[in-house]
Amino acid sequence: LAGAFTPTRSPNRVGARDAMQTRRSAFDSDGPLAGVATSLRIFSDNVQKGTDLKQAMADALAGEMSDAEEVEMLENALGLSKSAGCIMFTWEKSPACVNARKALDRMGCKYEEKDLDPTGPEGNKMRAVLGRHLGKSSVPMVFIGGKYVGGYSDGPNEEAPGLVPLSFDGKLRPMLEEAGAL
Repeated sequence: LAGAFTPTRSPNRVGARDAMQTRRSAFDSDGPLAGVATSLRIFSDNVQKGTDLKQAMADALAGEMSDAEEVEMLENALGLSKSAGCIMFTWEKSPACVNARKALDRMGCKYEEKDLDPTGPEGNKMRAVLGRHLGKSSVPMVFIGGKYVGGYSDGPNEEAPGLVPLSFDGKLRPMLEEAGAL
């Protein structure tokens, strides 16, 4: 029986070497998973630099941007922040964004929203750029009178503590009135 069986390669069978090559080519710059590889690299690089995990994730979701694209995106966002008495950069279904809308609606605030739709590249890029500039990438990002005041329940520092702390401190209503949003 020795030698009675000679393995042959089926034309439909993929060998281990072929499978590895297929996996590698999927991550190549023109492969279907190229974006995933880029996002993982961006996330890993940011974590190694000590970037906050939320910001690292925002950067990874945004993907690569040129310096010019980043500057233009920041100028656009900051321009929008000054276009209304109160503007929020939000995600539609974010619990914090829903709570911020409810709180401002209860106060009778006139505000505008810029949806940073997380399923599209534009919103992810703007969130990442604003996060790096403001020191906090979570939504909502609330601006009153062109000044960043934080998110719903918190912010990156005492100057931008968020809507809830501003309200408890008695500062939110006067800020909104001064900005013409009440």
